Amino acid sequence: MGDWSVIGHMFVQGAFVWDDGRFLLLGPYAVEKGTSLQAIYGKVRQHSACNHEQIVIDIFGDLRQRIAPVWDVEVLAATDLFCPSGIAFVVPSGWGFPHSATGPALLSCEWQFDRYRREGFGRIREVFSVDDSQSILAALDDSKDGALRLIDEYQLHGAGHATGVGLAAKLASGDLASPQSRAVEEWRADGVGHMIARRGLHPTRASECSRVTLGVRLGIDATGSFGAEKESDVLCARMTLWCMLASGEATIEGKQLAIRDLSIALTYQAELSYMLTRCELGEDGEGIARVVDVICAGAASVAGLLDPY
Repeated sequence: MGDWSVIGHMFVQGAFVWDDGRFLLLGPYAVEKGTSLQAIYGKVRQHSACNHEQIVIDIFGDLRQRIAPVWDVEVLAATDLFCPSGIAFVVPSGWGFPHSATGPALLSCEWQFDRYRREGFGRIREVFSVDDSQSILAALDDSKDGALRLIDEYQLHGAGHATGVGLAAKLASGDLASPQSRAVEEWRADGVGHMIARRGLHPTRASECSRVTLGVRLGIDATGSFGAEKESDVLCARMTLWCMLASGEATIEGKQLAIRDLSIALTYQAELSYMLTRCELGEDGEGIARVVDVICAGAASVAGLLDPY
């Protein structure tokens, strides 16, 4: 599709945004059956205050992949791919620009909240206890603060993917070819993201991010009806559920999940994710296999324990 190197440089630098926050992107974007020319015209609303790269280096002593910033955008016009029924999160690596993976990720919080209301909020009320579901839904409100919490969660998750050998390297090597490997990677990114939040954010804000993660991972993605990665999403939800039950962070009461303390939820998952990431950095294949075997066995043990898992 031609030479996109000039556009790629502008994209990575964020130089395609005008002074009033508006932007226009046009270029090749990866779709299910290959690559096609796509366009999006919009306006940047807000973005996360930091991308946590220094915190990752402090924790692991290494960062092999830059962390892409996450921007909340208002979509003013776009091709069919970028629409309320299509893509609400435009990953930078999807563009066919050189080095695009280090550019900004564009998130339409408006579209995402609309999807959550349509497809996920009822499930959150079914899965979690009354008190927990109210707390989680409060974190997922569609206010400006709610949008910022969603941006923070996406930013933390992206930071988790960047740790270890890095998501880009895993995709390039074909390491994420199976639903199980993709589920493990999503689970690991959630756990490391939680650890980064505890290190870098105010405790209240970190707890709010955890509530967003729980709502999306256990209440929305777990149904297998939301998004393209149905099998891996359900498996990842089971891994998270097992971690919470095995650690005593949550119990099942009356066919619903009751969380002991939302402020410490996901702690055990963060610890195991840290171990797995350390094994990746140390090229410890046996260590990786041990951790993966544990969490996959745990996921299998909770299958069917809660509908829809």
